[in-house]
Order: sequence, then C-alpha cells, then structure tokens
Amino acid sequence: MSAQVRLLISFLLFAIIIACAQFVFNLYAPLNFQTDMAWLIYAVVTGTTGAIHFFLIRAAAKDPKAFVRGFMAANTIKIFIYLAFMVLYAFSVESGAGPFIGHFGAYYLIFTVFEITTLYRHLLPKR
Repeated sequence: MSAQVRLLISFLLFAIIIACAQFVFNLYAPLNFQTDMAWLIYAVVTGTTGAIHFFLIRAAAKDPKAFVRGFMAANTIKIFIYLAFMVLYAFSVESGAGPFIGHFGAYYLIFTVFEITTLYRHLLPKR
C-alpha cells in the first residue's frame, strides 16, 4: 500500500472519529457551549486540512526541497481562509460568536496537530 493511500485512510478515520466526538458533544454539552454552525465548521476545517495535507504530501514526493515553501504557503492561505470565515460570521450575527470561535479554535488545534504529526512521520528519513 502506498504512503498516500495510508495517509488517506488515516485522515478519513481521524475525520470520522472527530465527527463522532462532535455528535456526542452536541448530545451532552450545555446549550451555551453549542453552536448551530458546528457541522459547517467541521466541514470547512476538514476540507481545507485534507486538501492542503494531500497537496503537501504530493509536493514532498515530487521535490522534497520545495516542501518547506509549499508548507509555508499552504498554511498562510489556510489561516487567511479561516480568518475570513470567522470574521464574516462574527459580523453577520449579533450574539453567539463565542461558541462559534471556541469550536473553530478547537477544530483548528485538533486538525493542525494531526496534520503536523502525520507529515512529520511521513517525511522522516526511513532508517
């Protein structure tokens, strides 16, 4: 099995686990900690992280020296997309931005840790 297929499977399993955690959170968390936009946030973060993750894996396979530039550019673009998404939401609603930003921050942290650890494991020299 190729490295890209293994990474795809691990990303899909991770995304399913996080979706199950969001479902359980929606069932048991107090209403003031929940947001109606939780699944949209999940979709945006999962989609952008997945697309950028696989772009970086392909870039590293083609030219490892260009990986650093690609990593920095992809993460800069990702942060601007996330910032624009949060600012648009914060300006469009009168209240409830706190749980939205909390969910977004949690998803960003969780998916960033996953992305960095899997890229690190994938790109380490094999001994």
